[in-house]
Amino acid sequence: MLIANFSDKFLFTLHSGPEINSLQDLKGKTIGVSGLGGSTDFATRVALREAGLVPDKDVLIRGVGGVPETVAALRAKVVHAGTLSPPSSFVAQKAGFKILYDMTRLGVDYISSGLGVKKSWLVSNRLEAKQFVMAMIEGAKILTSDEEFAMRVLTKHTRIADREVLKQSYNYMKPYFLKAPYPSTRAIKDTLDALAKDLPKAKDADPRDFVDLSIVKEIESSGFIDSMYGK
Repeated sequence: MLIANFSDKFLFTLHSGPEINSLQDLKGKTIGVSGLGGSTDFATRVALREAGLVPDKDVLIRGVGGVPETVAALRAKVVHAGTLSPPSSFVAQKAGFKILYDMTRLGVDYISSGLGVKKSWLVSNRLEAKQFVMAMIEGAKILTSDEEFAMRVLTKHTRIADREVLKQSYNYMKPYFLKAPYPSTRAIKDTLDALAKDLPKAKDADPRDFVDLSIVKEIESSGFIDSMYGK
């Protein structure tokens, strides 16, 4: 059960060498993703279908073990393109691998930074869940309003010291943080619609069965979000 989500877009970019100029140019080639079945794999398949390509038929998708490993696979020419997220996407760009496609352009919502709990746990621990979401809202506000603090956090957790790469990453992600982090039923529906191509049962699933909006609604109604961001 999803009770919060702080971004509802695919925050991924597809990178390639200079010889590839469009998604259609990937026909007969290989794309590297972190792992098959993961979010980079899922986003890649959606993007290929949008371009009229059939994943695993027109384009081979290869799991390489992680986002940094995808950059390494690009450098080693093990793959022709790779789906990346910041900051690795900007590491790749600095190394000469251009952005072939920005997946925020897809007309698809997606649970990129969701918080999920068991229904049974939520019944017994509602206050803890609410306090945790409030802490995340406050953290997101600090992250998006204090660039220097954000740079220090990114440096610590990514172990990347290149300030240019970190600043590009920060500027890329900042606009996509949601002030009121409602888990979007549209994002669930878009995901189910995409999954239905390979998993027919997903077509008849009700997106509302996967979300609980009440925690964020309660927090918003209390005035907490306004106190963070102002009206």
